[in-house]
Amino acid sequence: LAWRCCLRFHKKTQHSLCAVCSRLKMLIRNSKDLKSHAEYSDRLLTHYSQTLQDRQIYWCARDRARLHGDILVLIIDSYDKAKVCLPRFPFQRTPKKPIYDRIRRTTMTLTGCIVHGVGVFLYLA
Repeated sequence: LAWRCCLRFHKKTQHSLCAVCSRLKMLIRNSKDLKSHAEYSDRLLTHYSQTLQDRQIYWCARDRARLHGDILVLIIDSYDKAKVCLPRFPFQRTPKKPIYDRIRRTTMTLTGCIVHGVGVFLYLA
């Protein structure tokens, strides 16, 4: 097919889903009449615009922190603990054998902090 050179399906994302978006999309899918479908669609579009406004405020503050340095803007995120367990097993799954039940796996928390205009910091605990 000719469209395959231009379009492709996205892989399943590993990011968390927005609860509001998920709920409104489910309500749109399950709506019985046009009025409720339109109402939920409007609420979803309002949610999208509010999310964009929040991001625009963050982007402006981030740029101001980088250029002028008169405000402190940072973003913090932590890595999933299960992804840095040692020893690591294929597909992040512990084999179902009795010998593996007694193994105490080392867990770590990796936290990253971006301080805009200052630097990037990583913390391991």
